[in-house]
Amino acid sequence: MSSCLPSSITIPTIETATVTLAVADWSGNSQTVTVLGVTADNAVIATPSPASTPAYVEAGCLCVAQGEDTLTFTCEQTPSSDLEINVLIFN
Repeated sequence: MSSCLPSSITIPTIETATVTLAVADWSGNSQTVTVLGVTADNAVIATPSPASTPAYVEAGCLCVAQGEDTLTFTCEQTPSSDLEINVLIFN
């Protein structure tokens, strides 16, 4: 009987970061921030901190792109306050 499990499992390393989406830095409903460790290809989860969630949702914000050390966010309307974003980076 053969096993369905792989012979070895690689567990990714997880890095964390916190970035701020400042009200003054929105341009054309878009903002790109520096997040060291992000690449175009790694898995990233970006979510607002609990205190920033209401404003993030109300403004219709989304993380829409990633690149070398960057994340790009868009919004339907400029948020009324700075937003704190928690980031998980899977390598």
